[in-house]
Amino acid sequence: FQTAKYKEAMSEYEKALKIEQTPQRGLVYYRLSWCLFNLNQTNKAISIMERVLQSKELTRMETSEGTVEDDSFKSDVSKDLASFYARTT
Repeated sequence: FQTAKYKEAMSEYEKALKIEQTPQRGLVYYRLSWCLFNLNQTNKAISIMERVLQSKELTRMETSEGTVEDDSFKSDVSKDLASFYARTT
């Protein structure tokens, strides 16, 4: 992903999502949506971002005090989703 090899990164993210034990699944979906966005598959990218925001499970993180909402992550996803919307008509 960091080197703009979006097709390859997308394949790896999809593999990771098939593994139930994958931590931070919301972040994996988030990166997957960015791959799709950069591959001009904006509607699919939007769908994934919306799914992340609608799922409490995907926007939570583990801390020493237990599982909590990750407000910073939700904010980042919301801002990026707005950018995705701007690319559509």
